[in-house]
Amino acid sequence: MALATTAQNKGADVIAAAWASRHNVPVILCKPDTSRGPSAPYQRNARMLAFKPVEAVVCSGGGIQANLADRLREARIPLHIVRDASVQNEAPAARAKTAAQAERPAMKRTACGTVNGDELPPF
Repeated sequence: MALATTAQNKGADVIAAAWASRHNVPVILCKPDTSRGPSAPYQRNARMLAFKPVEAVVCSGGGIQANLADRLREARIPLHIVRDASVQNEAPAARAKTAAQAERPAMKRTACGTVNGDELPPF
């Protein structure tokens, strides 16, 4: 097993690298090639899929993380999305709830398990 991260120097990447260090798991830092301009992070996301991951965790953020989550879904890789608990994760108003959803008690979602088939947006 190896851990591949987006090589950020804060947040989830640092936490994941610290975990890997404690458990003697090799870490692959996937830095964007900044010479490629604004598309560098998106190209990095494509390169990360070349590792053929067996599972992924994507933490909430902007369009770059959403792009990574979309690519992972397309590749049918089991995906866990961790959202910031302080951010509202409301479904679009136009979407009607099914009867089963209406019966469930409301709960605050801070993380999702495998999102294949999950109707919520990635972030």
